[in-house]
Amino acid sequence: MKQDEKVSFYHYSSVDSTQDEAKRILSSLHSNSNKGSESSCISISASTQHKGRGTSGRTWMSRTGNTFVSIAVPTTSIPVPLTLLPLKIGSIMAFYTKEFLQSEECSSTKKKASVTLKWPNDVLINHEKVAGVLIESASDSDNNTWFIIGVGVNVAFAPIVDADGPNRGRKSACLQQYCVDHDSTSASSSSGGDNGWSNGEKAKELAERISREVANWVVTTSSSSSSSSSSQQQQQYGKIHSAHSKAVVEEWSNWVEWGKELTMRDPPNENQLVIPLDVEPDGRLKVRDVNTGMEKLLVADYLL
Repeated sequence: MKQDEKVSFYHYSSVDSTQDEAKRILSSLHSNSNKGSESSCISISASTQHKGRGTSGRTWMSRTGNTFVSIAVPTTSIPVPLTLLPLKIGSIMAFYTKEFLQSEECSSTKKKASVTLKWPNDVLINHEKVAGVLIESASDSDNNTWFIIGVGVNVAFAPIVDADGPNRGRKSACLQQYCVDHDSTSASSSSGGDNGWSNGEKAKELAERISREVANWVVTTSSSSSSSSSSQQQQQYGKIHSAHSKAVVEEWSNWVEWGKELTMRDPPNENQLVIPLDVEPDGRLKVRDVNTGMEKLLVADYLL
């Protein structure tokens, strides 16, 4: 383990699930006895998972070379309404995906890569899924509640995704296909090295960068809010809280391809076509039914 003032890092060569490993670590954590623990986060990453999972218990394929990380954050440290947390995490992931693709190694291939977000936090490259999020909760040994933010990013490999059945989803992409020419990839693989792609070095680096950004947002923003609320009236605190929330919604909205038809995945609205129109201040998505023209708000629905 390595640690700084904002986040403690754990990395394993192999686990069943980084989400479950995070819960195991929290179960033995006495956060009440650690000064400043309310402002610290925990990052658990692994080179491979054997029982990775996505939303609604779906299988998340976890081959070495891709990023698998879970970031544990005390619920009391979240500086915005909890319904906006998924949007903020999506924006962080989209930013680092785009930054990765703009690195010298990737930009030299001149492959066009448009990074967008699909509500609430699936990251797409040219409409193909490259990353996703699963947020769960757990308690530490002092009965304090934490959010566990599970992040998966296809760095070196794009798994084959079922087109139908319980694990059906959108076609996947990976970062490497936009960063390395096929011929150079084949050549490096045959010579015994691929500059950190398939062995997980780049995936681990990305896990640390995302974890640091989540921790930085949580610690910095919550500190700003708490310091203001302790020295000013509650009304001023409300204004600060509202400003943080508005910033999250605006940032997320800038990543979205508005007006594009999407398919609802799960019953009772399975296969219903909708068009995203706007996002509410609390994170709900306003959509229009393609067939009826009626508008409605989505809360926990999944879109393909």
